[in-house]
Amino acid sequence: MKTILYLNHDFFVYDRAIARELRKRGYQVLSYKFIKQAGFLDRRLCKKKGIPARQYAADRMQQAILSELERKQIKVDVVLVTSGQALSEETMKKLHQMYPEARFLWNLWDGKKELGNFSVLSSYFDDLISFDQLEAEQCGFHYMSDFYLQERDAVSKKYDFCFVATYTEMREHILQEMLSKTDCNNNFIYLKETPDNRIAPSIKRLMHGEAKKLAARNIFYNSLEYDTMLDVFAGSRCIIDIAHPGQTGLSMRPFEAMAVKSKLVTTNKEIRKYDFYNPNNIYVVDPKKISMPGEDFINTPYEPVPDEIYKKYSIGSWCDQLQELFS
Repeated sequence: MKTILYLNHDFFVYDRAIARELRKRGYQVLSYKFIKQAGFLDRRLCKKKGIPARQYAADRMQQAILSELERKQIKVDVVLVTSGQALSEETMKKLHQMYPEARFLWNLWDGKKELGNFSVLSSYFDDLISFDQLEAEQCGFHYMSDFYLQERDAVSKKYDFCFVATYTEMREHILQEMLSKTDCNNNFIYLKETPDNRIAPSIKRLMHGEAKKLAARNIFYNSLEYDTMLDVFAGSRCIIDIAHPGQTGLSMRPFEAMAVKSKLVTTNKEIRKYDFYNPNNIYVVDPKKISMPGEDFINTPYEPVPDEIYKKYSIGSWCDQLQELFS
């Protein structure tokens, strides 16, 4: 039985789902989050070190993980890293010293240009995995698309459009313009704000009554539970997906839309190249010249994807591809 050291971000429920799926296959998975929210001590001490509090907190977390791994003295066959933001070169050097015969895999999760430490860390890995097919082809990475976790059927569609994502000004601007070009008002919008320091800003907002103003703009400070989010997706006729500028790889949303049998409105034109693309299910929006689908698209039934294509994008299929890189 192989042992996998899985170093990951706290990225919603996906890290836990990947670890669970690998354990189902018989692997021993040591899962650690190598980043933590900077606390009071981190913010004080980082000033002496001259580095950002977030990086200082991550460095302390990684030192603690390495110390625990040294105590356990467990043989590791595969080191799997997801994302890698704030992962230090010192940590990678130490891991190679501890596990010289292990295979090192980096699931980039974001595009290469989003990873400020890419040029420093990439040489420490045997395989680089990208969700972006174009980037994978250009850079020689191993391509693995994103995936869906669970299927969900809704008895009825209670929302016309839904949008759930981390808040950015760009997303809010494009979203508001999208919604202004449709007569559909029965929508579910949830933008999650992520301030670096939650406590003091939250108290200040409450004192000034700003929390209600933010809620009126559909901006919140707590994540939706995953099951709640899936219920919203399944209960929506159309899920909105707004890609980062220049992003060519598909995010989770197109696959989640497929899993809950809801239609998709997306700004990512690359989706037309995928085998599950169906213009009756997927409407592509030009973010520079926004138009929205008409009633025929919104109100006609979703057309199911063929089973062989649908199963190809499950987390099980994703882990099958990952296993091939373990040796």
